Amino acid sequence: MKPIVTAELQIVAPGTGSTSMISHISGAVKAHEAIIKPGK
Repeated sequence: MKPIVTAELQIVAPGTGSTSMISHISGAVKAHEAIIKPGK
């Protein structure tokens, strides 16, 4: 699990810092919600 998380953080980090992290997290949340509610 940790190597996967580290790789994700390495992809996010070079961007614009916390803004990239926020958009990465919100994108993951939206994808997660889409899995929970396939109708949307």
